[in-house]
Amino acid sequence: MIDNNHMNRVQLVNQLPLNRIAMKWLDEIYPEAPDQSELAVLTLMRWGLDNHLQFQPKAPHHPDWEQLMYQINLMSEWEPRNAMAFLTNPEDHEGATVLYPSQLAAEPTAEDAAQLLLENLYDAMVATMP
Repeated sequence: MIDNNHMNRVQLVNQLPLNRIAMKWLDEIYPEAPDQSELAVLTLMRWGLDNHLQFQPKAPHHPDWEQLMYQINLMSEWEPRNAMAFLTNPEDHEGATVLYPSQLAAEPTAEDAAQLLLENLYDAMVATMP
């Protein structure tokens, strides 16, 4: 169960540019109102995996679809700022890539935006593997 303090922190971090852009995609996907109990970037990635976006690990020991979903579920329980830091601070993870809000905004479809976020998560996971 998510407490009110956590929910307030999620809402605050959802005001960051990357989450605001993800929310625009979610508004397109879910006209009735997207779930706002987690970070918008996590919801968009979850939607992408749930809708069978094609994802192939680059190496046998790299994260697969199931591990990506597990990581998204874990991150939804983290402090929101820590989840965003994992996705957006590649200097903390050698091999991870920078993701700018303008890149997400430039994607032509919600599927492409979700794919970009999933690729970024994949890179961060690979960069932090033991």
